[in-house]
Amino acid sequence: MTQGEGAPSSRRMQALVEPLRGMPGIVEQLPAEEGAMIQAALDGRSVYEIAQQNGISEAAVWDLLQRVTQLALGRTQPRTEVGGLGSDTDPGVQGGYDAT
Repeated sequence: MTQGEGAPSSRRMQALVEPLRGMPGIVEQLPAEEGAMIQAALDGRSVYEIAQQNGISEAAVWDLLQRVTQLALGRTQPRTEVGGLGSDTDPGVQGGYDAT
């Protein structure tokens, strides 16, 4: 989402921020950087502004808002870590394969 998209992103932002308004201590429970971004959202800043101010993507801001809102609502899900392209997840010098 970019700054010019307007209504759909503002509705999405409102849907994510509203539950957080009912949890006054949520910002203090988060790491400092994440707490500052959530506070910026609560203060009415757009996802674009928060992303620009913190040097991250808008997708990362949306992800943070989604995760914290789910946490506030008690709907946490475990995160799944996946390797990137070309990552070697096998152990050993030969990547877990025999020399043959």
